[in-house]
Amino acid sequence: MKRPSITYTIIGVVIGLFCAALPALAWEYDSGWLNLSGGDGKSRCVSSHHMPWVRACSVTEGPQGHSQAQWFVSDIKTGLPFSKGKCRVSVRAAYTDNKGGADAIEDFRFTVNGRTVVVRDPNGAPGFEVRTVTIPGEFTFYDGWNRVYFSGDSARGWAGSVWFGDYKVHSWGGDVLEAPGKRAIRVQCDNAKPKPKPKPKPKNPVCGNGKKEAGEECDGGPLCSSSCTLSTGTCPFTSGTVVSFSKRLQSNVSSRIYEDVSYSLPRGNYKVKLAAYDSYAHRVYVTQPQEQFVVELRDGNGRIARSNPSQDLADYQAFAQWSGTVNSNLSVSRDATIVRARHILDYNPRSGSNSLQPLCARFTRVQPPAVCGNGIVESGEECDDGNDNNTDACTRYCKNAYCGDGYIRSGREECDGGPGCTSSCTLRTVTGVCGTAADEASCDAPRAGLCAGGAATTPRYNNATNRWEWSCSGTQCSTQKRCGYIEVQP
Repeated sequence: MKRPSITYTIIGVVIGLFCAALPALAWEYDSGWLNLSGGDGKSRCVSSHHMPWVRACSVTEGPQGHSQAQWFVSDIKTGLPFSKGKCRVSVRAAYTDNKGGADAIEDFRFTVNGRTVVVRDPNGAPGFEVRTVTIPGEFTFYDGWNRVYFSGDSARGWAGSVWFGDYKVHSWGGDVLEAPGKRAIRVQCDNAKPKPKPKPKPKNPVCGNGKKEAGEECDGGPLCSSSCTLSTGTCPFTSGTVVSFSKRLQSNVSSRIYEDVSYSLPRGNYKVKLAAYDSYAHRVYVTQPQEQFVVELRDGNGRIARSNPSQDLADYQAFAQWSGTVNSNLSVSRDATIVRARHILDYNPRSGSNSLQPLCARFTRVQPPAVCGNGIVESGEECDDGNDNNTDACTRYCKNAYCGDGYIRSGREECDGGPGCTSSCTLRTVTGVCGTAADEASCDAPRAGLCAGGAATTPRYNNATNRWEWSCSGTQCSTQKRCGYIEVQP
């Protein structure tokens, strides 16, 4: 084998000095130097194939040196503080040249727990040389006994011998060896299971800093309490007939579709207001269509009336509440004894968890809408005589008759409106001479009272005198004439 050049020697010295300056690597387990051939309670030589004079598990050689490769198998016992380790393996190896200076290849194979590594001859130097060799790579060792294999490898040419143990003397003639297989292997390990990274210690939440932190339902806003919890829904109705609910309704759970509250509500007409809310921390991430409910008025015979639904609650909010009027005039035809809050979807197992909390319902008694003509005087009516005759005391619009309403009341009025009618609904009179009537009233031909006695001729209008003229069959004429028609052109 060739000796290393002086350049490589200098590089090796520099590297060695640099590595010596590095801090020692701390391992969780270090076996110290163990035997390969037994005798220390932590190793045992299982089997070997050696030259006849070699008795211990201590030497390897390739088949080109002898007719068969030299190998051995040993068990070594670890005392790992864990069940499985990732380990580095070091051996004390004595490299010797079986051809007395020729360039032999002193490679060997190492195997443990399924992993095999070929350890190459580091420099091929002739003669006898003892080195501490770290086998490349990482190996798995278990707590307790582990089986290791050593064998020669001659893939690159003539195979030299590699002896393992704490050798002190070697001569080719007599092969003087000290402590073969003793203090030959060292195992250093860390736990194969990676240590969990320490979790950062959670910071204590600061309520009121405007940031929602661990343990807080909210931090800021009109619906967030001073302790950073979401406000619960509150019934906004403080007066009137108010029925409160306590059960959370959920459309996909059959037992949570409705809630019954015993309450007596007399028959009649009602204005209905409802209030509902929903809140939980993760509600900001979800949408739930038809978070609505209705109220049913019931008795022992079933449903009497059903309100319109509440408004759908707003989505993507941690807290949502709504209240408002759903009916302005709900007719309840008989006395109710149960008020039921029911989810608008009823029971639908495929609807998803559409949930809400009904808060309350308020019922305000209102009068039913009046019906003119039913013979009953109701709200907004002055009268109701049950007919549509406009000439009696009550018109068809359920208003009392009066002078000036446009309808001539039978037996009470001579007229109702127009130039020939007075403000007291009587016909206007005009004065004139016998046989004529002044046109002061600008009315049509007079019709009544033309003669004090006898029959009157048909009145005729005299354009020259602007008078109506007529004659009587008798000798007397009326001095007051009445006209009852609207103005016309003569």
